[in-house]
Amino acid sequence: MKPTKFHTTTGSLALAGLLLGVPSLGAATLPCGIILDAMRSGVPDPAGTITIGGLVFGDVVTIRFGGCVGSLGQPDFRICDVQPSGATVACPTQPGDVTVVSPGASVTFTIVGGGVTIASQAPYGLRPPNNTGACLTNPQAGCATVIVNGGKPVGTVSVATFDLNGVGGVNAADLSILVGDVFSLYAARSDYNFSGTVNPVDLSQWLTVTFAGNSLESCSDYCN
Repeated sequence: MKPTKFHTTTGSLALAGLLLGVPSLGAATLPCGIILDAMRSGVPDPAGTITIGGLVFGDVVTIRFGGCVGSLGQPDFRICDVQPSGATVACPTQPGDVTVVSPGASVTFTIVGGGVTIASQAPYGLRPPNNTGACLTNPQAGCATVIVNGGKPVGTVSVATFDLNGVGGVNAADLSILVGDVFSLYAARSDYNFSGTVNPVDLSQWLTVTFAGNSLESCSDYCN
């Protein structure tokens, strides 16, 4: 049995350990979804920037991706086990849990990761939750659970990625997967505006990210 991976690039968890289990004085505000990033020269693509608000200084925010599985029960995504943003990743199971500590009323960060394609597995297909009012198409539960200070979940978020196969950055192979998702049953992994449909708008977003050139590299070491 492999040992649990647990990585951090900051000392912020010293404070976090003292605050686990302490309720936040705020009420967390969540986006409809988050986009897992690829990188350029080790720097995450800003297209995947995430902001969670309604927090107070020292709040510990954990995102658990265990619900992001396809029709065969296998993960739709992989999380990089070392995050350039300084987030901490725990890898007891795939695809991993990501934890950040809020510096104040909100926390802004990125999560490097990518998709994984498994033969005969249909991707996660529940539509995004209506967390901000922006996702109004048949809102259902997102696959990732958000927890503040180790307490009860405060909500769920949908998850998508431009790096759909998690290999070689964002490239033509990912485009092929995206086009397939446009013409298939709903696939949350390719719904970049979290509208509840995968359509030419999502294709346009993918092309914008590709031509910006900030997603040239995938993670070299995922949670496993």
